[in-house]
Amino acid sequence: MANHHKYTTSGVFIDPSTDPGFKILFGRESSADILIDLLNSILETEDDPITNVTYLDKEHTKQASSERTMAFDIHCVTDNGKRFIVEMQNISQEWFIERCLMYGSRAITAQSKSGKWDYHYMPVISIAFTNFTIPRFEGQVIADGSIIDRHSGKQITDRLRLIFIQLPQFNKMNPEECKNALDEWIYTIKNMKNMENIPFIAKRPIFKKVEELAKMENLSPDERFEYEKQLKAYWDYYSTMKFARKEGLAQGRAEGRAEGRAEGLAQGRAEGITEGEEKKAREIAKRLKESKTLSLEEIAAISQLPLELIALL
Repeated sequence: MANHHKYTTSGVFIDPSTDPGFKILFGRESSADILIDLLNSILETEDDPITNVTYLDKEHTKQASSERTMAFDIHCVTDNGKRFIVEMQNISQEWFIERCLMYGSRAITAQSKSGKWDYHYMPVISIAFTNFTIPRFEGQVIADGSIIDRHSGKQITDRLRLIFIQLPQFNKMNPEECKNALDEWIYTIKNMKNMENIPFIAKRPIFKKVEELAKMENLSPDERFEYEKQLKAYWDYYSTMKFARKEGLAQGRAEGRAEGRAEGLAQGRAEGITEGEEKKAREIAKRLKESKTLSLEEIAAISQLPLELIALL
């Protein structure tokens, strides 16, 4: 059958710093060894390296009518029972850390058992790559948090851990500057869209598979069409949200000046941004739903709106 797909992206490789590209590289069963290498590079100081992962259902249904359904980018479990949530986030959110905390908590409560149970559940590690800088982590490439005692600094529990890897804070400009496996991964994820070949293959064979999997020419026509469809929807949303944020900021400033009070300016700015973003998110989600090009789960992942709300649009 002839290929009638019209491709719009250029370049040798997919862009794993976007949500669709990240899922191609790390979110498939055939990519398990690549995901394992990434996870081990992040947890390189630990004594128990990961040797196998099983991909779990990405969608966590609500456990009560008042809760929202959550869709994870990548959700997997290791042979020793540790659970990982791995995602790529391009659009900053005011409560992004709290969002990661809630997602991690849901992966914990999903392990609960009915009847007699001693509350023994396995650790959950949330790893978020961000294409923006979280203000409180300015100057850090990696922020790695767990629940600790504020007095002694000792860890209270290892059952929940949040790791943030901030691509804009990674400033190594060439492969020779990379000092360890995690440097190599961050460099590759951040720069792959502009590469003509993948570095590090000579010393780390896993990158040969990365090169094969990430080449545009190795995607089937349907895979490439799906990738470009999701990528276009993703960047349309990203651009619109940036405009909404700018528009909301301008409106907030105007309202603040009109009131002539510093608190009016601050409140107007915050409310303008929040209301503008939510309104635009709903509009975009509705258009995506009407186009019937993406599933409801994909629209939820892109828009960060609850699945239940999208179903009602």
